[in-house]
Order: sequence, then structure tokens, then C-alpha cells
Amino acid sequence: MTTDAPYLNFGAVLLRLLDVAVRYLATYAAVWLAIGLTWSPPAHDWPGLGPFDGRPRTEIVRSQLETGLELSYMIAAPSILIIWLFALASERTGMAFRWRLAALLLLPLWFLMFGVAGDMYGLLLLGQVGFALVLMRVPLIRVHARRSPVPPRTG
Repeated sequence: MTTDAPYLNFGAVLLRLLDVAVRYLATYAAVWLAIGLTWSPPAHDWPGLGPFDGRPRTEIVRSQLETGLELSYMIAAPSILIIWLFALASERTGMAFRWRLAALLLLPLWFLMFGVAGDMYGLLLLGQVGFALVLMRVPLIRVHARRSPVPPRTG
């Protein structure tokens, strides 16, 4: 590998891919924690509390986190795969990279789009887009080209 190659060495690439996976999983867990803390039973279950039977809030939060864990193979795993493949294949950096990745990260949420998720969908959507636009390191794989020093002006 020459010193002016646009890619990092293999070990650095693996560390960055692992870093982005850990950052994404932390974001995914935070979103499901927010869902658990803000979610309330559907209105038709309130009179007799239906399946909730007056459970404490901690049990409701725990059940939402379990739901997030169950859905992780349908949302988190494809999202990490999309992030890795897009980072390896894309030539773009900056906001051009981030906006395209944000659009691609909506693909794993397609099955929730049809009203199944209710209020959860908005928070999951914000989590996916927020990760791509704010939390992800860009460029992930390529390094910025080094600029040659500008010679001082004379005369």
C-alpha cells in the first residue's frame, strides 16, 4: 500500500466497521428504551387495563426492550449490513454520503410502515435517520486526501 492510497489498512478498516456497528447498536437500544419509556397501552385496553393488568412501568419498558431484541434481526442486522456495504462501495463523503445512507436505512423499516407499529414507527424512523445524519463517522473507510502545502506568494 502506498502512502497516498485512499484506503486505510485492513486492521483500521475492521476497527472502523466494528465501531460503526457498536454505535448503531447503541443507537438502536436507545431508541427502544425511548419507545419503552414513552409508550402507553392502546386506548381500548385502558378501561380494564386489558393485557397489562396494572403492571408497573418497569415491566412495560422491559417488554418493549424484549420486542426490540426480537425485531433486531429484522431491523438492526440489515441496517448494519447496509451501512457496511454502502461505506465500502460509496465514493461520496460528507452530507452527500449521509443523506443517501439515511434513505437506505429506511428500507429495514418497510414492514412497519403499514400501521403495524403505530407510534413506534416515528421513533424508529428518527433513530435511523439521526444515526445516519449525526452519529455516523464519515468518511468511514476512505481517508481524506492530504493537501499539498501552498507555497507562499512572492513578489
